[in-house]
Amino acid sequence: MNLHISNLRLLGGPLESLKDALPRPQLSEEEVAGLQCMKRILGKVQEMREQRSSLEKQLRDLIQQDDITSTLVTTERADMKRIFEEQLKKYEQVKVYIDQNLAAQENILKALTEANVQYASVRKGLSQTEQQWNSTVQGLVGSYEAYEDLIKKSQEGKEFYEDLEAKASRLLERAKTLCQTRAEERKPTLEKETQKKPPARPTAAKPS
Repeated sequence: MNLHISNLRLLGGPLESLKDALPRPQLSEEEVAGLQCMKRILGKVQEMREQRSSLEKQLRDLIQQDDITSTLVTTERADMKRIFEEQLKKYEQVKVYIDQNLAAQENILKALTEANVQYASVRKGLSQTEQQWNSTVQGLVGSYEAYEDLIKKSQEGKEFYEDLEAKASRLLERAKTLCQTRAEERKPTLEKETQKKPPARPTAAKPS
């Protein structure tokens, strides 16, 4: 219990005290700003990925739905080039969006690389704090489990000694009863022996 008492007091206290006892990262304003910047960039990366996926789907759907077989059958060979150029214009808007997405990707990757350099020291500090936090939480959990185990064993010990006390009490009562019975059995014998004894002879008085 002495090993775990401080943790148990912490667990039994207010929630705010428990929160305050857990390790927290100590970050400067500059480091906090760098973290926020990294979050914004990662948000942009996710947004770019979703947009890329959507554009790929649009392009795939357009290609699958695009069937100009009937147009080609009724078109002269000389007009084929013009027909293809006109048909490809349907993809122009999607192509523009994809080009914009690719251009944005370059800018975002550059910003992400720069932010990651600044974030390296912060990441190291956060990793150390996370290890300390995990260690503290594991210690608290271990203390709680030790407490639960101690309570269980104490209850088992209490039940054992209560049972032992009951058995000892029954044994004591039996011993008392046995002693009383034996005493009662010996009493008539003692009385008979006393009755059989001759009276004590008087002693002569000594001359003065």
